[in-house]
Amino acid sequence: MSWMRLGAVAPGDLRQARMNLHFGGQVVSGVGRTLLPSRDDDSHTNLVWLEAVGALGSQPVPGSKWFRAALNFERFSILVLDGDEQELSAVALEGLTVDEGLQWLAEAIASYTGEEFGGFKALHYEMPEHPLGDGAAFSFEPVAAFAELARWYANGASGLDGVREEHSGAPVRCWPHHFDIATLITVGDGRTIGVGLSPGDAAYDEPYWYVGPWPAPKPDDWPALEGGGVWHTDGFVAAVLTGSELVAEGDQAKRLEEFLASAIAACRELLGASG
Repeated sequence: MSWMRLGAVAPGDLRQARMNLHFGGQVVSGVGRTLLPSRDDDSHTNLVWLEAVGALGSQPVPGSKWFRAALNFERFSILVLDGDEQELSAVALEGLTVDEGLQWLAEAIASYTGEEFGGFKALHYEMPEHPLGDGAAFSFEPVAAFAELARWYANGASGLDGVREEHSGAPVRCWPHHFDIATLITVGDGRTIGVGLSPGDAAYDEPYWYVGPWPAPKPDDWPALEGGGVWHTDGFVAAVLTGSELVAEGDQAKRLEEFLASAIAACRELLGASG
């Protein structure tokens, strides 16, 4: 996998940037919610990491003027991109509210396509509690944390793409509800293994990698994990590698590869699909 070293900003110091990006992602996902056919698995709202742009992009909207929206992390800006991922227009989110970001994006899309629509559909899930959800303005502080999270997501997309190729997983996508980026390995008979990177949440206030078996098992003994992984069983079941554990390693990519290989094998064993 391609890798950019992590740790320029400590994993525990990323929360403010993470929350701003999470809410910024809701602006981008508004494109899928509003302009694409609804899918039962909500995949029309999910996002994809665009390596060349350093951004999370919406699903593309086809037509005579193909486009997608994107959230650039290092600039903390909303972009409108054409079919070649060339920037058509952009706005910095700092100082705007979520509603103002959605309004700008609607106007930018209408200007490009020449077609009007009735505004963006509202969210159909609850977001984490934060002033941004009550109309507060976005903040671009600390700037270094946004660049650090860009490296986390770029590494995450690269690492997960390797997992997807090796295990015939689902396309790597970011799900705007939890803002994690993940793939899903199907092992048969309704059994799956979710492999992903979370930027942090109520369980861990820092980025963490997870590998979770489904249905959630309840073994007498949990399989051993390599690469610094631990089993999380409170609220959800998954092998977890925390950001603090990962950034302390000299060879971060190798540590992650060891964890992922060990955790995926352990989940297969727990699901009775080790072969």
